[in-house]
Amino acid sequence: VITPSKEQSKRSAADIFVAFEYQWDYFVLMLLKENDDDATVSFELRDDVDTQTEEGITLYQIKHSVRKSSKGETINLSNRDTDLWKTISIWMKYIDDEPDILENTKFQLITNKAISKNKFVEAIEAFHNTHSVEDLKSAIVTIKEKSKIKSDNSVTNHLNVAQIITDLLNKTYLNEFCSRIYILKTSDVLEEDIKRIMSNRFGLNHNRIDWVYDQL
Repeated sequence: VITPSKEQSKRSAADIFVAFEYQWDYFVLMLLKENDDDATVSFELRDDVDTQTEEGITLYQIKHSVRKSSKGETINLSNRDTDLWKTISIWMKYIDDEPDILENTKFQLITNKAISKNKFVEAIEAFHNTHSVEDLKSAIVTIKEKSKIKSDNSVTNHLNVAQIITDLLNKTYLNEFCSRIYILKTSDVLEEDIKRIMSNRFGLNHNRIDWVYDQL
């Protein structure tokens, strides 16, 4: 039995179901994509989804939104987005509890929100290429300062974004952690991706694909 959090309880039951179904579909998609017979793909074990291979562990936070912009497009992942900073907070707690996981763990935020204009995403991607700690910290500090201006103490849905950013900047493992963070944009619906793999990789008869998907 999964009890919704206070944040989830504010959303409609339909929205919660869509988000949970999306998380499940991503788990199935990772299962179908996995080529390593010795790999393990888990659902709601270490994270929303996680994979374990000989090369290491990847933790996935799956964040789905049904909210649309005025143009009818899925909203952007904002610089102080609750989904983003709650995820960072969760991962930092993992590391604080188990410091050794940094040695062989990657952290992926999977979202259907547009990420192209997100300053933290830009900072992380730039850090992967330049390895400039100074530029990384400067970009994160800028996000923190702008958050203070827009919202007193940056409290969004009871999430203190400014405090999470401060905590991140003070972590001794900041560099290593950020080098292992990846934020990826996915489609709003994963059902067709799953069915395409069923058809192309497993050669299922087209008439059976919908039936097999429904059994999942």
